[in-house]
Amino acid sequence: MCKELTCRICNETKAIELFRRDAKDKKGYQNICRSCRSEHRRANGEKYRVRANAYAKRAGDKLPLVPWEYIAELFEQDCVYCGVSLKDNGVIATCDHVFPLKDGKAYGGANIPVNVLPACKNCNDKKNGLFAIEAFDKYPERFKPELLRPFVQRFIESLIGRKLTDTEVEQMIGHLRDEASEVRRNEAKQKAVHSTV
Repeated sequence: MCKELTCRICNETKAIELFRRDAKDKKGYQNICRSCRSEHRRANGEKYRVRANAYAKRAGDKLPLVPWEYIAELFEQDCVYCGVSLKDNGVIATCDHVFPLKDGKAYGGANIPVNVLPACKNCNDKKNGLFAIEAFDKYPERFKPELLRPFVQRFIESLIGRKLTDTEVEQMIGHLRDEASEVRRNEAKQKAVHSTV
């Protein structure tokens, strides 16, 4: 199998890892490198509209509740979990739902801007259906402990619309842990009830 491909946009020959997989193509990869594809979509705003529509569809909304302009702004920032710049080459930018959509029917999971923050794909995949606070506690090698306080401060301040004191940030970290634990206990109870029926 070939190790390099030539991008049809920039005409540069690059390592195959810099191209997206495509099962429909004979070579198994798209013929546009990731950076050219990203730049094209960024220039046309398509990347953000597609992402906003995908979030809305998953959440069951007919219209996106997260505007693509907001997503475009997030993609210019750093991952709130590991700190990597989402503008770096090789980093796939995503938006993460702090309260996961998977729990939307039972708890949280709203597809609204205050619940959506910038995250790299690696962190978003690792977090999966966990609450953000659970991911920080469970995977400290990926979810940098030093970013927990800034993350909580940013998330809660956007939620309540005012600045938090240092004491309030510490209290909110405790509240988020308690909240996640309570939800998981309730889920376990629900499972136990359903398994006995």
